[in-house]
Amino acid sequence: MSQIKEAITLSFLADSLALGGHWIYDQEVLKKHSWEHLQAPLIKDFHPHKQAGELTHYGDQTLVLLQSLAEKKEFDLQDFALKWQNLFLDYSDYIDHATRISLDNFKLGWGPEDSGSMMNDLAGAARIFPLFLLYARDLEVLEKAAQAQTAMTHKHEQVVEASSFLSRVAHLDLPADQVLLKLGQTCHIDEAFPATLYLLLKFFTTPKQGLIANVLGGGDSAARGLILGFFFGLTPKGKELLSLWLPEFKLAATLKSLLDQF
Repeated sequence: MSQIKEAITLSFLADSLALGGHWIYDQEVLKKHSWEHLQAPLIKDFHPHKQAGELTHYGDQTLVLLQSLAEKKEFDLQDFALKWQNLFLDYSDYIDHATRISLDNFKLGWGPEDSGSMMNDLAGAARIFPLFLLYARDLEVLEKAAQAQTAMTHKHEQVVEASSFLSRVAHLDLPADQVLLKLGQTCHIDEAFPATLYLLLKFFTTPKQGLIANVLGGGDSAARGLILGFFFGLTPKGKELLSLWLPEFKLAATLKSLLDQF
């Protein structure tokens, strides 16, 4: 199984694991249960008919996107919209507010480009990952498809932007230097922040390679480096880099003197 297929599989499994405690806000209640295995919802308010090992309504919608992609071998917004509507023709589980609004808009004759609600739920953007099966190496097409599938139910600007952000940050199959070229190398937050998170996610277990990749990525590597260095420094392998670079650091004594005051 490829890395992308494994990641998509785990994404669905994570949704299924979340089913058991979905929309329970009392953490003390959740702590009374073991979450080593998939289980049925602890409360039946939202998922009255779901059983252990099934998906939430978010996972169900994501599976519909995967089914559309598998059949069409491309992202077809019209086909996804039709299959998505068919999912809810006789749906016995919870239907969230954004979905209800979008379904009503479809009934009014609106197309999938305009049907989305103005709800700011993350769920609309969370569906995007099956798109990586077809567009992992074409960030521009991936991002447009992610935005389109998101806006079909959630056209709130922040949710659509989140789908774009997730597309870029999760674009892990390309070499880091190519990804940074696409994300942007400048100091501006709309480029630098996604680039930094990308490097953090990709190299979290190999911080030395991550910090070197940051430099090789070019542009404002210093701002990115300050952030990456801190988070990598919290990991065991990150701490190993202290012995490598501290002897070469001209301000080591000054830094130590200041840190010793705390």
